[in-house]
Amino acid sequence: MAANKNFQLWTQIILRLPDDSEVSDELWDEVIELMKFRVVDKVLLIRTLVVWALSRFVNDSENNDILDLFLEVLPLEQNSVSV
Repeated sequence: MAANKNFQLWTQIILRLPDDSEVSDELWDEVIELMKFRVVDKVLLIRTLVVWALSRFVNDSENNDILDLFLEVLPLEQNSVSV
């Protein structure tokens, strides 16, 4: 349960920070790497929050591997809807 709250907080922080926020690249890199690791978490809520948070970085040219990760794990997601 604590992990859920942590990821809820991280997601809210990431999504609410203005684009011009002064956050060190090293900190962003650490957060992004942790989030990428948790994309395949066993808890659906954590996976959802992580994907939501990482979505902020998908268009960043330095993080083009995030979209690749999304495309890789989406077919494996048991809770995804097929169209």
